[in-house]
Amino acid sequence: MLINELSAGEEILDTFARAGMGEIMQPPEVVSQQINDFKSLCAKAREAWALAVFSGAGRPSLERYFTYHLQLLSDLLGKVNAMPVYTFEACDCSPQETSNEILQKELNDLTGHLLHFFRGYPDKTIPAPLIYIRKQVKTLAADIASIMQSLTLSALPGPLHSVVATYLKEMSSPLLACTFGELLYFEKFIVGMKGRLETVSSFVDGLIDLEFNHVEILSWLHEETMRSMTHMPVETKIAAIKKKAGLLHRCHVGNKEVYDRFLPPLTQMLANWLDEEEKAFKFSNPEQIPVCYPVLEKMGLSLPVAHLACLVRLFVKENLTGATPLTEIFKFVCMAFSTKRAESLSIGGMSKAYYSISQVTAAEVKHLLAKMINRINHDYFPALAAISVLIYAC
Repeated sequence: MLINELSAGEEILDTFARAGMGEIMQPPEVVSQQINDFKSLCAKAREAWALAVFSGAGRPSLERYFTYHLQLLSDLLGKVNAMPVYTFEACDCSPQETSNEILQKELNDLTGHLLHFFRGYPDKTIPAPLIYIRKQVKTLAADIASIMQSLTLSALPGPLHSVVATYLKEMSSPLLACTFGELLYFEKFIVGMKGRLETVSSFVDGLIDLEFNHVEILSWLHEETMRSMTHMPVETKIAAIKKKAGLLHRCHVGNKEVYDRFLPPLTQMLANWLDEEEKAFKFSNPEQIPVCYPVLEKMGLSLPVAHLACLVRLFVKENLTGATPLTEIFKFVCMAFSTKRAESLSIGGMSKAYYSISQVTAAEVKHLLAKMINRINHDYFPALAAISVLIYAC
């Protein structure tokens, strides 16, 4: 049986909240006893979680159980801000503490305990409360400052420097809003990038190890990989690409935490791209691939970027683009077309859309293609179109 030890804790906080809405404030000794009871409940919750893992319950049940508790902890931390403040001596040797500070500490510690020891079970897309975010970022402040200083003094290429510096700045904002998963990844990122800024190579290896799947990083890696192989013979390029792809496929094992949960892991996107490049080089000598000439005026399409990317992917999968590398295809599409919401398309944005096509986007493109097939039937196979109308009419 999976036990919910925090339900009584919710009742204690509700008592504080009612007092804050104008009811009679409770005597200090009552408040002190309630806080002690709350601490005891937190200790029991830790024991209940440990027992739950070894209870024989199936993984789906444990995922629901820990997700419920993580959401409950998030809600309880939000309630603490609305409570009245009681000030008293925490112990003989400590300064005065408020009831809010004590309860915040207990809830923050309990949340950290759940995420540290049982992080594989709860849904980490739950929004993290600001109180918990600030506490976690504060513990990382010294390491964040050290990495920022190293970035300032480093000779990293512009895209690498700007993307990481912006990420650190955003995650250090006092008004940061993020999910528990995003916060956990940030903590992992800070720990993993310490000492990685000595060289560009070690810095890039760190980003790949941490699955930092930012589209600008992916785009930079595309360009650098192709640039490094510019003067290689075709056979050497194919061997180098195959070796890199093999290493990346081995790196991508299991469900890893990533920077952007809406995109595949960086190693997976890189490996898939290298697989595509290997196929392209096997078909033709890349020196003979037609170059993309500048287009004087872009053609406007009544399509979202995601739909255009899906159509491009269909062309590639059906081998309609021949041996043209993906980077060249992206360049051509970005130079030749604009969409109804984007006058200028970026290679990074097109690459992101290409590798992250959702089922919803695929369904919408399928509907568009079905309309095109109906148009072909109507214009070129009128008898077939008439039969279809009769069938639907019946």
